[in-house]
Amino acid sequence: MIDGNGTAAAVRAGYSEKTARSIATENLSKPAISDVLRQRQLRTSVELEIASTSVVRGFCEAFEMAKIDRNPASMISAMAAIAKLLGFYAVETKRVEVSAAGQGAHGRLTSMSDAELLGIIGGVAVGSAKSN
Repeated sequence: MIDGNGTAAAVRAGYSEKTARSIATENLSKPAISDVLRQRQLRTSVELEIASTSVVRGFCEAFEMAKIDRNPASMISAMAAIAKLLGFYAVETKRVEVSAAGQGAHGRLTSMSDAELLGIIGGVAVGSAKSN
């Protein structure tokens, strides 16, 4: 990736502009591609002798300068950049363990039709619908 823009990279690779964004998202989710990108980023930071802590410190200094200048837009911008670098916007993954009883219930619910599920939601027991 030349510029850090996955969509632009997809267009340069020959994908249409309409599909480039979805192709970029798909490609960036592939472990082989994301690993190569991480390695390139690491190599670049080593070559430039830049550590993430120095980048965060720079944004903190920018925040303090914006605070002195009473520039709320710049303060927010600096804080957003710091939060992003520190991973505050990272997707959280939660693991849920299902007991044997829960797995049985899941199996029963999965095998039900939409009408049966809607009946349960609406409080109508399956097979007890009134017929006139």
